[in-house]
Amino acid sequence: MPQTRRIVLIAVPLMMVSVCLPAGFAEAELELVLTSDPYVQAGEPVTCELWMDGISCEPEVPPATGFQAYLGFLPDKLEFIDGSYTEEPFGLPLMPIVDLGGALDLAAGTNPFQGQLPACGQHHLATLHFSALADGEGCNYIYFRDHFPETCIVDLEVNRILPELLSAPPSVSPVDFDADCDVDIVDFEVFSGCLAGPDVTEPPPGCDPLNFAAADLANDGDVDLEDFATFQTSFTGSAADNPKVVPNPKSNTGGA
Repeated sequence: MPQTRRIVLIAVPLMMVSVCLPAGFAEAELELVLTSDPYVQAGEPVTCELWMDGISCEPEVPPATGFQAYLGFLPDKLEFIDGSYTEEPFGLPLMPIVDLGGALDLAAGTNPFQGQLPACGQHHLATLHFSALADGEGCNYIYFRDHFPETCIVDLEVNRILPELLSAPPSVSPVDFDADCDVDIVDFEVFSGCLAGPDVTEPPPGCDPLNFAAADLANDGDVDLEDFATFQTSFTGSAADNPKVVPNPKSNTGGA
């Protein structure tokens, strides 16, 4: 019987946005939720949902009248099949959900012709269907991509609210340097090459600046033993021996 290779699928954010929001919107968020098995074989279906949450239903808070979301995915890992908006709370689609070459643009608002009212609370906004491709193992990403205008929620007073952008399961660790869904000896070799010590804010010779920034897990401008201690908590060994979603050490610190 031929050996089957499994592809680890993770929905992750490209960016986390923290801004000063109007009263009642402090917890506003848009979230990508992977509803299918995160471990899929080539040809198996992948389903991801977009949700809105955190819009207060207090009388003094303007409810939401629509949203726009700009998503991305890796077209060499995933084939987009189709997408659909939910009829509630925003029954008026403003953009067709089509593959733009690894990008998906979504927007919808309340439909006055159906008597829809602005919404608050938690709501399922859209469902996206993909198929896993056969281009080897690795992390496949569905994420909020950087875009202008930004992914946002619009309220009754036509204010653009920049929500926190979330994904589940947790995002891949920044020290998974080779993006193979594990933190193993290969990643340690890259990390150790950037370990320059306290107060050294420039990458040492042989350390790529992007890797240096990723290895700075404490977000204090250097890569030292404090970062190494955090690296150890992310170490999983090879995914081939222990397939799992890699924890993100920055996810519990509020960092992006």
